[in-house]
Amino acid sequence: MFGYTEIKRLLKSITSRITIKESKNNNLKIMNPELEFSTTVNFSESDKRYQAIYVTQVYGTLFILYARFHIRKNGDNMKINKIELLGVNYKGPVSLRVDSTRFEVDDDEKRLSLTLVLQGNGTGTFSKPDPIEPDVEIPEGYMFVVHRELKKMNPSLDLPGGAFWKGQFDSEFYVRDGFMIDDIDSLHEFSRENIQDPESEGMLQPGSEPGAYGKNCPIGFAMIKFS
Repeated sequence: MFGYTEIKRLLKSITSRITIKESKNNNLKIMNPELEFSTTVNFSESDKRYQAIYVTQVYGTLFILYARFHIRKNGDNMKINKIELLGVNYKGPVSLRVDSTRFEVDDDEKRLSLTLVLQGNGTGTFSKPDPIEPDVEIPEGYMFVVHRELKKMNPSLDLPGGAFWKGQFDSEFYVRDGFMIDDIDSLHEFSRENIQDPESEGMLQPGSEPGAYGKNCPIGFAMIKFS
């Protein structure tokens, strides 16, 4: 099937971690990625506009998620009544759509967490899921965090037909070489044994598991501003 070298090459392409090392030409040290690499959402502009909260690239398509927040001020706090989401496909061959969402509040970590489940079988430029109605109230100082998950284009079929959706090869979950088509997840056992070898330089984030291309994606952080 695959030789050791080829599998290592594949694993390096399907698992990633941003690593910034100190050198003579680069003395940047990342102390807090949530704060140093984040955007901002403004709750004072309730209902006025869609704000960009997350960007990802899947199947070569640039996908941006926007949110319009319906907020009511309550003393020093803000009550979130509704969140309207709008996904936009920019350049790329595959239209992504929002299959589902999950919303959670973590008061201990001061986070509002949105899990975005995408699927590469959309039919147009825009994807507008049902609004979220969290009905929660928060003080200032919270982060808005977006996690992205990806579903297979055609989850209902087994190989080999399941690797395609209307003629489009699902390259986020499968690899192929001529007559051979294989599920990327079949490389998991190999990756668990070899992913932390010296040459890999610790490709996985702590606590994470190896997975298909679409299963590994940076988390989006946004600082919530009240003014």
